Amino acid sequence: NIVDNVDDAPYFDKAKSLVGTIISKQTPNVDSISGATYSSNGIKSAVRDALKKAGSSQESVNNDEINKKLEKLSKLEEKLKQMKKLSKDLRKKVESLEAESQKYIANKKLKDGSYEGSGIGFRGNLKVEVDVSEGKISSIRVVENVDDAPYFEKARGLITNIVSGQTPNVDSVSGATYSSNGIKSAVRDALKKAYIEEEKSDIQSENDKLKKAIEENEKVENEIKALREENTSLKEKNTLLMSIIDSLKKKIHGIAYGDLTKELYDSFISVLNNSDGLNTGKEN
Repeated sequence: NIVDNVDDAPYFDKAKSLVGTIISKQTPNVDSISGATYSSNGIKSAVRDALKKAGSSQESVNNDEINKKLEKLSKLEEKLKQMKKLSKDLRKKVESLEAESQKYIANKKLKDGSYEGSGIGFRGNLKVEVDVSEGKISSIRVVENVDDAPYFEKARGLITNIVSGQTPNVDSVSGATYSSNGIKSAVRDALKKAYIEEEKSDIQSENDKLKKAIEENEKVENEIKALREENTSLKEKNTLLMSIIDSLKKKIHGIAYGDLTKELYDSFISVLNNSDGLNTGKEN
């Protein structure tokens, strides 16, 4: 629709016929009307200006989407911070309960047999099997573990100290503290079963809570990672769109001054097609 015009009527009415051509070809890159060149160029220039604003609108839509993703990412990072604090508090509670239970264990003779115990390492649940012979710890085997191998193998060395000292109250291995504490916690849990085989200990109850907290941490971390990757992809698409729009502007400038060669025309059509594919969400 032409909403404003001050050209002489005979020339402008003649040039107005190219509007239908622009719509049918979906581009303002059409031949001017002979005998009404200036009016024709004015119409084409106005259409290009309108299309340029359509590109700015797409930029705004993409930026809004990125901002929404960033807002969600911020909320998830805050949730992760709270979950890590909860995990830290639960670990302290487990350590306190274990210290109390050790006083009980130290004054009791262990019953012979094999006992399985659970603890929480750095990544999550771990299990050990403790063999008791003649009332003493004879061996300890790790039967389940999800910690990172380099750290856990380093922590595994304290098993020898537990057996030789007949107590899980040994120093943790430097550089593998969480894995060390997980092994000691699992051994304590197993030793308690030498006296109470069916009753679930307070330590195990708190360990269960800690395990759930760690799993929730990992879930939130994975969601944050996915959002960051998605946000990066959106920014890359937005950058590509802006590059296409800049390219269109340069080619439109060439059209306005009559500098468009066949090679440049072909390039313009290719870029325009790529822009359409991006805006509709289709793969190129």
